[in-house]
Amino acid sequence: MKNKELIKKEGITLIALVITILILLILAGMTITAITGKNGLLSSSLKAKEETEIEGEKEIIGRATARSNGSRFERKYKRRSLES
Repeated sequence: MKNKELIKKEGITLIALVITILILLILAGMTITAITGKNGLLSSSLKAKEETEIEGEKEIIGRATARSNGSRFERKYKRRSLES
């Protein structure tokens, strides 16, 4: 009798082990999908990187345009002040 009671209380049952493995597999599948899916982390980060690069280029173009417009304004202003 004591041997049967000891066997029942020792360790993890096979069913508990299988259930644990299944839960881990489901979680792993969900994680992989979240990382590599269509709207996953990798595609979102690549999209954000592209948008950041585009905005950086726009800023560079805007600064260059502002400089060229500013220098034109300064030239016109200096000519007017010299003529006066």
